[in-house]
Amino acid sequence: MVDYYGVNATIRSIEPNPLNHKFAAIVEAENGKYYQVKFCQAGGHKNNINEFIGHYISKLIDAPVLDGAFLKLTDSELQKLVDKISLYPAFKPIDISISKENFFFGVEWIKDINEIKSPKELVKKLKTTSNSKSFYSLYPIDQITKNYDRHLGNHLISRKGKKVFYNMIDFDRIFNGTTWVNTTFLDNDFNCLISPTSPNQFNELEFLYSLVNNTNFDLVADFSAKLSNITEDDIDDMCSQIEHIYTVSKPEVGTIREWFLKRKERIHNECLNNIDCFANVTYQRLKDVHRHYIQTK
Repeated sequence: MVDYYGVNATIRSIEPNPLNHKFAAIVEAENGKYYQVKFCQAGGHKNNINEFIGHYISKLIDAPVLDGAFLKLTDSELQKLVDKISLYPAFKPIDISISKENFFFGVEWIKDINEIKSPKELVKKLKTTSNSKSFYSLYPIDQITKNYDRHLGNHLISRKGKKVFYNMIDFDRIFNGTTWVNTTFLDNDFNCLISPTSPNQFNELEFLYSLVNNTNFDLVADFSAKLSNITEDDIDDMCSQIEHIYTVSKPEVGTIREWFLKRKERIHNECLNNIDCFANVTYQRLKDVHRHYIQTK
């Protein structure tokens, strides 16, 4: 189980993204930290809840995500935000009624971070991090959540003191970027290769999966095994937090609960058997890793 704290916060700015007509709010919490908040969009896309779900699942297996918290905003703060967004007709409207008491999930915002501009730059910077092995958690994480949005901007290299860390961000488009009610068609889809939305993204993703080879494939297998070891209590706790914070129905939460209960049972074997996913992993290596896990059971 993962515990999250609630903290009062104030909106400091909005960060528009003209490419997808979305935005994030940068808020300052009373604990002195800054967080990025992605709000739920009108039309049923529960972006803010998806961010929480992806973060929660990642924390369960010690994947490299930044600090997360539920941030309480005042009615006047939210109204100012709604009014400001209305000035940008291209931006999608937000649904602030999704929260019962004005709590919204946010992820730590790191200022003055260097943008990763190319796949090769990502590889180069990964070598400087103290947690480079945890990078390989993203493959089963994105697979189990069906995250179709792993582009260069969703990898962060940050520094704390003298140490450099890798972090993955952005889970607002899990479940194939669709609404919760439309997720059932994905129940048996365990193809870790993400469908491209553009030629450039395809090149990024193809490169991303090419980083897995015979030497590091066991790391992917280890993280997928951790996902399979998530307990029913873990999933129930996540769903309980969703019901406590957000105005969602029991059938909706039940859909999410069943999704992860089904997929966590299969994720490890699917990663071990999906040879089409990792072009630089030999069939013999897949067999060896598979045999190792069978022997250790």
